[in-house]
Amino acid sequence: ATNGQGKTAATLAAEQDHRKIADLLEDPERAKRTARSVFQEAFFDAVGDQRWAYVRTLVRHGIDIDGKDDEGTTALGRAAAEGAEASVRALLDAGADVNAVDSVYGASALLAAAVEGRGTIVRTLIAAGADVGLKAKGDGKGEGAGWTALMAAAMGGHLEIVSELLAAGADPRAVNEAGKTAADIARKERH
Repeated sequence: ATNGQGKTAATLAAEQDHRKIADLLEDPERAKRTARSVFQEAFFDAVGDQRWAYVRTLVRHGIDIDGKDDEGTTALGRAAAEGAEASVRALLDAGADVNAVDSVYGASALLAAAVEGRGTIVRTLIAAGADVGLKAKGDGKGEGAGWTALMAAAMGGHLEIVSELLAAGADPRAVNEAGKTAADIARKERH
């Protein structure tokens, strides 16, 4: 599209020395990626600020509710780790995947809540259908590989969460990539 003088938006931006904007306007695919990134960032900010009307609007207009932030974490995973109970419930109500995993460790929101000792959130996630046996992939350097939420809770000495996970069917005999069970981890941490 051009203005009355036959100039495109990219040309006008370049004339005003707005090179980054001009570059973006000249590359439609890059512009789409940038827009998605900006909206994804706005989504994470809205979740953090608990602006649910805005979150619902973004979800209604196609934001990826299970998209990841710059650190590779989903909004649900972040909310679970931070203990933001209202955010966890709202994200689940909006359709967030209870078993989505982060990009770094392959850890779920349940594992994040368990390691941080967030009992209420662990119960909420289990009630929403979280897979209590889901194993993290680890960081590729041996950290976190094969860990379950039960192992994370055992490491932190979170007895109530360990009990909740066992009651929900977590396998106490499951082993991580290092061949350790939740009991082995609890003993090592003196719990």
